[in-house]
Amino acid sequence: FERLLERRKDLHGQVVLMLACVAAASGMKIYEDTQRSIEEMAGRINGRFSQIDWVPIRFSTRRIPYDEMIAWFCQADVCWITPLRDGLNLVAKEYAAARRNRGGVLVLSEFTGASVVLDGAVLTNPYSNRRMDEAIELALGMDEDEQRDRMSRMTNAVESYTVRDWAEEQMSGLSPSTPQ
Repeated sequence: FERLLERRKDLHGQVVLMLACVAAASGMKIYEDTQRSIEEMAGRINGRFSQIDWVPIRFSTRRIPYDEMIAWFCQADVCWITPLRDGLNLVAKEYAAARRNRGGVLVLSEFTGASVVLDGAVLTNPYSNRRMDEAIELALGMDEDEQRDRMSRMTNAVESYTVRDWAEEQMSGLSPSTPQ
């Protein structure tokens, strides 16, 4: 996000990163150090780019209630989910469901299980600054028709793959034990 603000002065005052960063576990030094590092980085970026009427990063460390998170998704033109490694990532699916019949762009790490299911997402490699930069530029510049097309595909994927489908798929992967 800092590199974006450095390159694109035209976005100053126009974009806001809503960063929800809730520690996975309290009392663990590695999580506390990571949290502190993220807070310091957000503070540095805000100090560097803020204007009297604009703060580029809104940062929350509290757990966000589900209904509030959905409200964020309904307002977010871009949802940027780029973990280094993750499973299905329900947050990505929740964003797609919240944006039903609307535009919006999901930027998603190619290292999530959800990247296989949500084929309308803009995939990126979180280990590559260049790929991350390209993905956010693509997301911010995407026209409304392409946004709607991509979001429609993702919403259909979310709505058509039920818990029952998942359970049946998991069960079919298990082979019955045979006595020895």
